[in-house]
Amino acid sequence: MSAICKFNNYCALLEELYNLSYAIPLPTLLPTKLAELHNDQTLLEDVWITCSEGEVPLWLKDPDVRSAIQAMLKLDHCHEEQLRLGMEADNLCRWFGHELCMVEFALRQPQYSIFHLILKQRHENICALQEQWPSPLVSAACYASEAHSASKLAASLSGSSAMNTLQWLSPILCELPVDGQVLEAEDPETIMDMEYEDPGQIALSDHLLNQVSNDIEGSVSKDEDKEPMQILFNW
Repeated sequence: MSAICKFNNYCALLEELYNLSYAIPLPTLLPTKLAELHNDQTLLEDVWITCSEGEVPLWLKDPDVRSAIQAMLKLDHCHEEQLRLGMEADNLCRWFGHELCMVEFALRQPQYSIFHLILKQRHENICALQEQWPSPLVSAACYASEAHSASKLAASLSGSSAMNTLQWLSPILCELPVDGQVLEAEDPETIMDMEYEDPGQIALSDHLLNQVSNDIEGSVSKDEDKEPMQILFNW
C-alpha cells in the first residue's frame, strides 16, 4: 500500500510539472482497493519501463489513439464471439435434424413397436424444440427445413411414408353368472369413478389381521397346554 501511495504522489507531482511540449501521456493514479487494482488495465502497460527511440508514436502521446486501438480490439473480440455463437447455433440445428430423423426412422420400424410409446414421447419432445430454439443466429425457417429434411430422409430409409400407430381396442364388459344369477354389467363411467384402495393399505390391514389371529391362537394353545388344576379336600 505504501508503494501505491508513493506512486500516486509521483503522479500528482508529475501532473503539476507537466508541459504540453513533452508530448507524452501522464500516468494515471492507481486505485487503493484490491479489487479495483486487480482489474486496472494500466498495470499491463509498459510505457514507463520501455524506452522509445526517435519520434514518439501516436498511441503513446495521443489518448484518443489508445482508446481507438482498444475499441478496435474489443470489436474484433465481439466478431469472434459472434462467429463462435453462430457455430454453436448451427450445431444445435443440425443435432435437431439428426435426432428427429433417427426417432422417426425408429417409429417406422415394426421391430421397435414395443418402444412405440417411449419413441413417440421422445418425438414430441424434439418437435417442441422447434418452437423454442430459433434465435437471431438461426431462424425458425432453418429448423423447419431441418424437420422437413429429417422426415423425408426417414421415409426414404425406411421405405414407409407413414409412421406406425397403435390401434386401441374398445373395452368389452362380460356378464358372469353367480349362484344362478347373472350380474348386471356396471356402467363403465361408474367403474372409472370408483376409488380403489391403496395396495399398501390393503397389505397392512391383512398383516394386522393375521397378527391378531396368531395372537389369539397362541393364547388358546397356551391355555390348552397347561395341566388342569387339582384340589384335594381332607376331612
